[in-house]
Amino acid sequence: MSIYFIVDNKYSKELIIKLISVVRNKFVRAGVVHVSRPVNVCSNKMGRFIKEGLGEGHCVVIVVDTEGEKPEDVEARIIDEHLKDLEFNRERVKIITAHPCLEAWLAELLN
Repeated sequence: MSIYFIVDNKYSKELIIKLISVVRNKFVRAGVVHVSRPVNVCSNKMGRFIKEGLGEGHCVVIVVDTEGEKPEDVEARIIDEHLKDLEFNRERVKIITAHPCLEAWLAELLN
């Protein structure tokens, strides 16, 4: 199965590409991976990216910063604005919220 990552900033895109490279080289033979152009959580483009990924048979993984909001609120907003009206197997879409932001995760990992 291929994976379609939807990211909300260019740093997320770079990180996903590097992580997939490490996973492929060191651990497992991953399937095809696509990473979207950066898209804001509130943008209508996110809905189009989700439909595109699902329509092509991909598993969709949405990686977004919470920017200080509660992670569950950000996830609920994505579901309400972009997923609730789509007919699909909900297991094919996963949401990963980086709290407060992906840059904070990276800073912590790198000390």
